[in-house]
Amino acid sequence: MANWYRKFILLFKSEKRLGANQIIDHYAGQNIEAMKNRVIDSDTCSIIDTIIQAHPHLLDDTKVDEPIDPVKDYEPRRIRNLYTHLTTLQHEFIGQSELSFYHAILIVLLRRRFQPEKTFQTFTHLWQTQTDYLMDNLSLRWIVSACDTFIDFDPKPTRKAILLNIITLINTVKVYETQQYLCRSSASLDEEKSAILYAHHKPLYAGLTYFRLGKDDTLKHMRERYQHFYAEDPFSTTLLLKVFARLHDQPSAFTTLKQLHKDEKSAWW
Repeated sequence: MANWYRKFILLFKSEKRLGANQIIDHYAGQNIEAMKNRVIDSDTCSIIDTIIQAHPHLLDDTKVDEPIDPVKDYEPRRIRNLYTHLTTLQHEFIGQSELSFYHAILIVLLRRRFQPEKTFQTFTHLWQTQTDYLMDNLSLRWIVSACDTFIDFDPKPTRKAILLNIITLINTVKVYETQQYLCRSSASLDEEKSAILYAHHKPLYAGLTYFRLGKDDTLKHMRERYQHFYAEDPFSTTLLLKVFARLHDQPSAFTTLKQLHKDEKSAWW
């Protein structure tokens, strides 16, 4: 019955943002300290679960019948239904607080372009009031995602530029860690390890993963964010892009990953 009702609702609303208002409304009434103290586990429902129990039509349960490995199987850009996406993402936050999960939810809503101005204000307020908590409790993966979010939505060019240094630093580490993993025992690539990174994400540390061979889009997005600075300073941006391009003409880790890449849509050079 819920699925039929959901299909009817989708005649008028996008599945990418269906039920987003309920999320914002439910979390707006929560006490921050209570969310810090509420730990997500297999027995403790998050607020997302509570919303689904009240509005089962919001979840596309045809997509969650099989157990999900949040690292190997979690591909957010392929999950159209918002609540299926969030219930999948919730697995990553088992053992962490509801507040950390809420921070991730705001990023998901912004990437789905749900009321971006209002949602970004909420996101910014959370960081302004809970800076120490977030810095101490979020993994590097989610701190990087927060930086991406500020770069994409904050109007301050200086803040964007400073935070882009974090993205560049982390992505460079990931690229070189990936090359080291692939060539750890010899100068040539390990085909078995290459196959692993072609197949799925492999955990690195601090919530980060190795570069996903063949179709990882992190460097593409980084280069696009570089390009956005052209309007602010064409000279500096041109130098930045030229240097980045020339790194791919040398025997660097960037060149190694370029040679292994297969997806034209996520090419970054």
